[in-house]
Amino acid sequence: MDKFFGKSFWKIGIILALLVILVLPYQVDAQKPTIGKLFLGGWWGDLENGTGLLACDGKICDNLCQLLELLNNLLFFGLTILLYVIAPIRFIIGGFLIMTSGTSERLSRGKSMIKGTAIGILIALGAFVIVATFLWLIGNNSAESGQPRVSWPEIACTVGANPDNLPKPSTSTEDGVGQPGSHAYNLQVLQWLRINVWSSGVVQADCGSNPSCTSLEGLPQSALDGLGVIKKGCDEKAVFYNGTNSSCNLTVTGGAEEAGHKTHGPGRAIVDIEDTDFVNEYIWGTIGRRNSIPYEWYQGSDGYWYFFEDRRSHWHVCFASPCYITDLGQ
Repeated sequence: MDKFFGKSFWKIGIILALLVILVLPYQVDAQKPTIGKLFLGGWWGDLENGTGLLACDGKICDNLCQLLELLNNLLFFGLTILLYVIAPIRFIIGGFLIMTSGTSERLSRGKSMIKGTAIGILIALGAFVIVATFLWLIGNNSAESGQPRVSWPEIACTVGANPDNLPKPSTSTEDGVGQPGSHAYNLQVLQWLRINVWSSGVVQADCGSNPSCTSLEGLPQSALDGLGVIKKGCDEKAVFYNGTNSSCNLTVTGGAEEAGHKTHGPGRAIVDIEDTDFVNEYIWGTIGRRNSIPYEWYQGSDGYWYFFEDRRSHWHVCFASPCYITDLGQ
């Protein structure tokens, strides 16, 4: 009996852990590991995408950040086994020894097992913070590097969102892309940035007097760069709350068209963007307040100007002067 509660326990614990993994229901919310998942049932591998503990979507990792992501997966999985398999079993056995103790030695063994397990959990959580911080430090390149970098505490590989690091469309008119600043060129840049463009009517270069139209014709590079910064920032919010594979839905609802606007137009670095959850999180973070007052301007720490238009439920953003602060847009 004593042998069972001694060295043999760890062998049996490992076997039980493997059995739990094999019979684990696939409806568990898996995907990439996050702190929330760890403390709300544990992270048992990315079962949804069928990659298990592997990073890089199950493919060969080709950079340092993806390798760190793999190590992070193993770290979260190890903590899950400790918290939800080994520790509960040891607590149950320790409690059983205490409740059925006929001798002081048996009582002492039970208390020691419970105390040792609790201390072990605290040590493991402390080690997790140290290891996760170390992985973050060695993989966190400059945000402007254009290279994969990591976030903390979950190791989430992202890429610096400086648009200058992205491949630009050809400036040849033969391929139909058009010159820089044209509607077609700007639209393709936003597609590379994974930024949507929406209109209640049509999306085209020449809107004329049509108010149900969105155009990017003449939208300056400073606006494209600014949208890239917002996209990067709200993507990081999405990853923080929902895990590595998450991204922010950033949608431009108003561009360089003048119809229906007072401040928009060709050459003006002003756009309207949809107020989705992670966009709001990013903007509230940069302007330093939540639930900003409609039609009141706020300058963010990113250097851009924002105000919220509640009548049409979107953010009006100015990336470079003149912003026409006294003449609010529609």
